[in-house]
Amino acid sequence: MAKKNALSHIYPKDRRCLSILAKSGAMSRDTFHKLEISDNRIKSYKQAGLIREVCVPDRHGTGIKTFFELTDKKGKNFCRQECGIKHFISNGNASVHNNKVSEYITNNLSKREMDCVMSERELKPFIESRLQEYLDKQEHEHYEELMDALKNNQLSMPDIVYKTELGTYEAIEVITDNYGNEEIENKTMTCELLSVEVTFVHT
Repeated sequence: MAKKNALSHIYPKDRRCLSILAKSGAMSRDTFHKLEISDNRIKSYKQAGLIREVCVPDRHGTGIKTFFELTDKKGKNFCRQECGIKHFISNGNASVHNNKVSEYITNNLSKREMDCVMSERELKPFIESRLQEYLDKQEHEHYEELMDALKNNQLSMPDIVYKTELGTYEAIEVITDNYGNEEIENKTMTCELLSVEVTFVHT
C-alpha cells in the first residue's frame, strides 16, 4: 500500500478531503485545515505527488493566492482507487471559483453530506434516476420537460448536488460578477427540472 500511493497509511479523512478536491477542483490551505488535514499531511500529499500548488493573482492584483489541485496522474489515480471517483473537474483556469466550491462544502455540509456530493461531471446517473422517479410517480409532464431539455442540451448543471441529512437533494452554484441573468435563469430552470433546491454562492 505504501508503494502504490506513497502514503504509509490512508485514513477516512484523507479519502474525504481528496474526494472533495476531486469534485471541486481546488482547495486552500485553510479548507484543508477545516477538514482536519495538518500542514504535515499536506506536505505528505505533495511528496507523494497527489497534489500540486497553484498560484493565482488575487482579484485586486495586490497579492497572490495559493491553492492546491490534484495532480493529473497520481492524484487522480488515488481518487479512482481509494474514493471510487471516475469523473474530475478540469476547468484549470478557475481556481478561485473551484476553491469557493470546496470552501462552501466544508463550511456548510455535515460529514455525511460531504460524502454524498456529486460534481457536475457525475450527475448523469442522478438525472437518469430522476427520470425514472418521474415515470414511477406518473409525473409525465415533469418527465417530458426534463427529457426534452436533456435531448436539446438545454441543461445547465450546478457545480455540485448533494443529499441532505433529511434525504432531499440540494444544489450549489458558485457565481461571479461576470454571471448574467440568463446563466442564473438556466441554472435555476435545470434545478427545477431536477427537483433540487439551488443556493447561489458569490465568490
